Amino acid sequence: MRRTIALLALCAVALFPAATRADDASDRAVTLAKVGATLASYGQSDAGITFVQSEKNKWNYAGLLTTGLKNAQALEVVVGVTDQNTLNIMVYPHYKGGYIDIVKAKKAATLARTLLKMNYETFFFWGADDENDVYASYKFTLESGYPEASFRTVLQSIPLLDKYIGEFTPYA
Repeated sequence: MRRTIALLALCAVALFPAATRADDASDRAVTLAKVGATLASYGQSDAGITFVQSEKNKWNYAGLLTTGLKNAQALEVVVGVTDQNTLNIMVYPHYKGGYIDIVKAKKAATLARTLLKMNYETFFFWGADDENDVYASYKFTLESGYPEASFRTVLQSIPLLDKYIGEFTPYA
């Protein structure tokens, strides 16, 4: 009898993580569908960005804002649903034909300090990715459900980032 109970407990422990992973992937797919619907209905008309699902990462949508900008040539926007149950919006400014590389900047330390200062002044987080490219990011946790209204507000705010890009491009 003890062996049977131990065997059943072992099977439950072994099967539970697989079931949880399947549920997580299913939840992630549902969220991705909601993101796609929001971007299709709101992205082009209100944010001025046409989004397409990324070929590199099926959990991401990408779009490019090129109109109404004074400091950046374009703002590349990547919206992703992470496996940690978050929705991440990343905005990469394009300047002088490409990304802004924090390491290759003519005044890298001043650029880095300016980005840190902007973390205090703006509601977007500023940083550099693994390839040293500067970006602005906003992250939602999905524990309370899909934040459609807030998501739309952040999308609408993306063009406002152009002002801040003007503050650090002299150092790029």
